[in-house]
Amino acid sequence: MDDVQASVTGFARSGELSLQERDARWRRVRNAMAEADLAVLVTPPNPGFWDQLQANGTYLSSVGGNNAPVSVVFPLEGEVTAVVGPVPSAGFWLAWQSWVKDVRATHWAVTDGTVKRLREMDLRGKRIGVAGLKGLPRFPDGIVGAGFKEALETAFPDAELVDATELLDVVRSSKTAEERAAVVDAVLMAEEAFQLLCDEAKAGEAERIIYGKMVGRLIELGSLPPNFLMWAVGTPFGFSLAPFPTSRKLMAGVPIYCEIEARSSSGYLGQITRTAIIGEPSDNLKDMFEVCSATFATVMETMKPGATMGDVLGAYKKPSDQGRYRTVPVIHARALGEDRPMIIFDTSDPQILAFELSEDQVYAVKVQVRDERSGEMAFWGESISIGLTGAVRSGQQPVDLAIIG
Repeated sequence: MDDVQASVTGFARSGELSLQERDARWRRVRNAMAEADLAVLVTPPNPGFWDQLQANGTYLSSVGGNNAPVSVVFPLEGEVTAVVGPVPSAGFWLAWQSWVKDVRATHWAVTDGTVKRLREMDLRGKRIGVAGLKGLPRFPDGIVGAGFKEALETAFPDAELVDATELLDVVRSSKTAEERAAVVDAVLMAEEAFQLLCDEAKAGEAERIIYGKMVGRLIELGSLPPNFLMWAVGTPFGFSLAPFPTSRKLMAGVPIYCEIEARSSSGYLGQITRTAIIGEPSDNLKDMFEVCSATFATVMETMKPGATMGDVLGAYKKPSDQGRYRTVPVIHARALGEDRPMIIFDTSDPQILAFELSEDQVYAVKVQVRDERSGEMAFWGESISIGLTGAVRSGQQPVDLAIIG
């Protein structure tokens, strides 16, 4: 047994958030559960959208990664359980993390394992909170499989299933110092991948060659897969990026746009958005990037505790009202996955416009400047946190147009 134990010690993740962080987090969640009269929280096994749909399960257990299905059973009192599939094994997850000791493997029937764990509790007349039933920013219809929900309803007819999405959104919205540091770690990895692009990209090379090197660099640095890396050379799809590269060749004078997201070993995401160009940029692109840089600075100045998202949108819109370019906002509340609020290009939602920023929130803040006539754009952004007096950058690279060669 000692030899077996020794053989798995090297699998423990580096940078795991502390047990003190876990205990404080669990207390906050359980206080919210008590207020909502919930006996247990359950997260569904849904590793979609680059693993971001398992943010709640990761938050509660730290188990998960690389699209492995995980369901977490989090009781108001007692041991927390992570129910996983057969690959990776329960033994791997026990070696990988130290937060949860009760990890149960199933032969792909994660739902059955979740129901079995819940049957160990007396849930008659109780309320079961299910995270993700509805109201997620990118998935308003929810991320809970019909079979998962039906299995819970069938197994516990005397219990009440309630949506716990907002409960966890609120608890997760304020990030601790350890969480914010994990986001910074991820942003710095993403910046190194972009620096590789700047150092090694050259005209005539296939897109996928440099893209592959960037993903490899993220893994070398300790980023957990899957890697979200959106990409475009020029603007062949309007002002949208593509999810992966092709064999098309990089070209001098054509901008390279990328959104690079790294996931630190603690599971936290950091994202950057950058524009690079091989050779001399056009005067138009230079002018656009000046607007991009100035707008990012103004948005950062605006994002203070007490400011509303409406105030922030005003900072984006002012350059559009005064010049020839359209300045477009992209803001995600993001750290483990996609949280509320989220603004993609614009919003008229009164709840989002009235949403007040508060200290210790984390956002991915991006500025996209579009020239509707030429089709060019300038794109720059990164994950930031809200400090006591204002927004704080996570990255170290200057807010510049990257010129290669």
